[in-house]
Amino acid sequence: MQSNQTSLKALQKAYTPVLDGIGVSADNERMRRFAILGVCLLAGLTLPQVALGAPALLAHNCGSNCGSLDAQKGKGTLNVNGNGSEWGTVAGGTVKIQDKSHNGHKDWSITIGGNDCKTTEDPSNPAIQVCKSSKTISFLTGTVWWLSVSGTDVNASVVASGSFYVKGSSGRYRLNNATKYKPWPSGGKFFTF
Repeated sequence: MQSNQTSLKALQKAYTPVLDGIGVSADNERMRRFAILGVCLLAGLTLPQVALGAPALLAHNCGSNCGSLDAQKGKGTLNVNGNGSEWGTVAGGTVKIQDKSHNGHKDWSITIGGNDCKTTEDPSNPAIQVCKSSKTISFLTGTVWWLSVSGTDVNASVVASGSFYVKGSSGRYRLNNATKYKPWPSGGKFFTF
């Protein structure tokens, strides 16, 4: 019986720091770091796939007639009349939107610094909502819409069927994932996609 108690005391001594919590925090800290690293790694591997798949997911909104527009760093005006999706930003200026879906709910969002923009009705057409700001405006719309963005540092991505008008003194755009970008035309240009 004496040898069993000696063995038990030896085992208790070996595990006492763990049972008392001395070694537990170090193990938990290491596991927490591994868990955070694992979540970041998983997000890093997943998010690009979601972003790259976005045009394919959006394409079903406008069917086989979808086209794409990538407009970057524009200074001027970009108007899009489409069926699909559009998202982007303008560093300072005006965003006008008209939801043409008639589905009973708002299919768009305009924010400034993460907060909803307090839009006003366009005096020429009360169906058009207007957001003006000297700060960065972010916009997102889907289904059927008309959107006008004017100002500086206009950036927009569109996957839709429809048409657009672009006019500006700087910036670049490409249509349907063309390999080369074109400058925003100073005289304005109308396209369909």
